[in-house]
Amino acid sequence: MKVYSVHWFWVTVMIISLPGCSKESELKPKSNKTKRIPTVVAEKIKFGSFTKWHKTVGQIEPYERVIIAARISGIVKKVNVNEGDLVKSGDLLAIIDDRDARLAFESAKIQLQGAETEYESARDAYKRWDPIFREGKISKDEFQQSETRYKVADAAFKRAKNNLENSENNLNDCTVITPSLTTEGGNSSVEFIVLKRKVTEGESVSVGKDLFHLGALRITGENGAGSDGNQFKATLHIPEDYVDEISRKTDVVIKVSAIDGEFKGTIVEIGGELSEMSRSAKIKALISDTSGKLRTGMTCDAVIRVRDYNDVMLVPLVAVEFDSDGTYLLVVRENKVYRSNVHMLAQDEKSAAVESDQIKEGDLIVTRKGPYLADGMEVTVISE
Repeated sequence: MKVYSVHWFWVTVMIISLPGCSKESELKPKSNKTKRIPTVVAEKIKFGSFTKWHKTVGQIEPYERVIIAARISGIVKKVNVNEGDLVKSGDLLAIIDDRDARLAFESAKIQLQGAETEYESARDAYKRWDPIFREGKISKDEFQQSETRYKVADAAFKRAKNNLENSENNLNDCTVITPSLTTEGGNSSVEFIVLKRKVTEGESVSVGKDLFHLGALRITGENGAGSDGNQFKATLHIPEDYVDEISRKTDVVIKVSAIDGEFKGTIVEIGGELSEMSRSAKIKALISDTSGKLRTGMTCDAVIRVRDYNDVMLVPLVAVEFDSDGTYLLVVRENKVYRSNVHMLAQDEKSAAVESDQIKEGDLIVTRKGPYLADGMEVTVISE
């Protein structure tokens, strides 16, 4: 009896437990995990030409700067120009009181006349006495006196001529004029703009005093007619890494925001010494202004054509990735992405020129993607 009671006890427990187990199994969700494959946008890599430019800032300078200094001391009687005036070679700039210089010049002429008279007399006497002395008709002392007189008169005559020449130069220097300037080639002439006027009427000046600073503007065109405008120079700086990549005649584009102007030019000077602070070289570019608005001292933005690349990989700049291991692109092969290291040659606002031995023409490169892609990850590709 006891055995049966235990047996039926456990049977009853099992029957009561079965419905609960069934409900618990129904409440557990079934596992239904779906593999998520990221989507990327890609395009075929292309080969072509690319120009490397360098952006910098600078200042507009005259074609050549000329300083006019006083060559004689005196009082300035008249100033004929103001800053900003355009002048040509030979134009009158200023007049310095020439009264003292004129008196000195007239005195030098009189002195020269007297010296010339004495010279001619001494010379004639010497010529007469020389053959007579050789014949022994006069003493040696008499001949030497004639010879000495001739030498002294000759030296005095030469000093008088030099004195007259200097006096005439001093008189001419009282009239301050625009100088001449040699130009390259036959179809050009020169104008000057008065950059600084550093003297006033009634001012006393001494030799060497700065009077005017002029900027030479070379005018090109048929017979110097100026059909190509006034020529200026833009002073710019370029990093030392680019110095070997430029040369004279390298193209430059100059933009001057003050007059909303753009000018094309070429490099004509490359400095031989680098700045210790900026490690850059000073260069000058020649530009032509047909608008007549350009002025010396204006600031400018410049874009220098550093180098042209041919048959290089061209990619959108957004496709280029950077990390601690270097520069790379993500290349799609068989719907998987792989890292391919590249060397950046040049770039602009939208594109980059790169080189790599891991990529070939026609490969797909990722241009847009999610936040993270692992090397070798499977992707869904949308072509642009």
